[in-house]
Amino acid sequence: MPEEDSLEESAKQFVNSLRKLIRISIRSAERILEEAPPRVSQSIESSLSDLEKTTALLLNRVDATTAKEQIQLLRMYRKVLEGQLTLIDERLKKLEKENGSDMPGGH
Repeated sequence: MPEEDSLEESAKQFVNSLRKLIRISIRSAERILEEAPPRVSQSIESSLSDLEKTTALLLNRVDATTAKEQIQLLRMYRKVLEGQLTLIDERLKKLEKENGSDMPGGH
């Protein structure tokens, strides 16, 4: 089926793009961490490493499924990540409100 082949190819391209985005994001975060205090930097680096490993495992499993299953799995994973981003944004807003936004990255 040409349509299913096209869908599968699109899913594979999306997975590859997601992998690239994660690698770039982690490298960017590592550059930012170079300026952070050592204790904070080590804690976040460990979390980033765990995230990278978890994402790699997930994407490898996704690769082994059909295109339709990949779409469902990736949509669920995106929801999980969006939920985490929402929590981070809420925490940042709370901290900025409590401490002022004169901190690096503050608005």
